[in-house]
Amino acid sequence: MRHRVSPSGTSSPNDEPIRRKAREKCEKRGNPMPKTCLAVDIGASSGRHILGWYEDGCLQTREVYRFPNGVTELDGHLTWDIDALLRHVMAGIDEALAVC
Repeated sequence: MRHRVSPSGTSSPNDEPIRRKAREKCEKRGNPMPKTCLAVDIGASSGRHILGWYEDGCLQTREVYRFPNGVTELDGHLTWDIDALLRHVMAGIDEALAVC
């Protein structure tokens, strides 16, 4: 799924100077601006991996991986399954790399 996002809901001519300044700052440091970024969102009941990039002046996003999450009770304490979370985070990174 792709979403077009901008702060005002529409593309603004004021956005270009901000993007240009960010590009120049990255290039000055010798790092080109990344073409695509990956965000990992780990929530209370599920997690997801979302790719994001700029296209035609708008932020585009695409969910590439989703996984279940939740706490379990162990010895009277609520716990996270860290091993499962790590497996899902790594699987989502692999999926994102396969899509790019």
